[in-house]
Amino acid sequence: LDMTAFESDSFYEQYLTKIHTHINEIINMLIQPYPELSLKLYLTAAVQANSIRVEAEKFIEVMRAYISGALSIYQENEIEPKTKFQLLIDFMGTLLQIRSLPLELMAPFVTTLQQLSQGLVKRAEQCNAMLCCSTLYYHLLGNKEKANECLNKAKRFADFAMTNPDNLVLFVIIINKYLYFVEACKDDDCFIKTESVEDVIEIIRNHIQTIKTENTAQTNLSEIERYFESTMDVIKMRKNEKKHRFYEDLVL
Repeated sequence: LDMTAFESDSFYEQYLTKIHTHINEIINMLIQPYPELSLKLYLTAAVQANSIRVEAEKFIEVMRAYISGALSIYQENEIEPKTKFQLLIDFMGTLLQIRSLPLELMAPFVTTLQQLSQGLVKRAEQCNAMLCCSTLYYHLLGNKEKANECLNKAKRFADFAMTNPDNLVLFVIIINKYLYFVEACKDDDCFIKTESVEDVIEIIRNHIQTIKTENTAQTNLSEIERYFESTMDVIKMRKNEKKHRFYEDLVL
């Protein structure tokens, strides 16, 4: 909206405040018949409020209220288990778009999302959601210790999920998440240990061998192997470039 249409910033703020009041009222009316839709509308409204550039700090409470409303819907309404995972991913994606919320307000939301991730029904979903939580802790809270904790939990969930051989892909995803953080960190500030990556590589190789020798059921092993090989090619390329000490120290 063109601000020049308003006499002053204060009039513009009043206009936006009135709009968001109406948005909140409309969403509230939709919660009972359409909880999932209302949750998504709250998240969309939070992103929109975050985009306000005039006295943005005055709309921090609006953002907090939208996110809290979405969280309440998730926790208090009956939602299909298969839908819960995607809603959590949507939630995390929204938080990553909201950078104007103060740390003390953002931290409880991230902690709650981590707890909800651990409560998902499927181990594969728990693993993937926990990997997303690691990103939240790193980028939104700057907490490397908690990010690493989430990575370790994701690894445990992946291990639990190996009752289905197709879930081997989770370990390849975990390696790529490790590499994501390696690239995001400086050499002297990297919280990912080479032992962590080496351990997951060994796990994948062992599982591939086990699946090939013991499993007769149809699996997606060939696709998983290609994904793993592509990942290893990237690691070897980065190691040969000798631009990052992490890759130089990595034993393949």
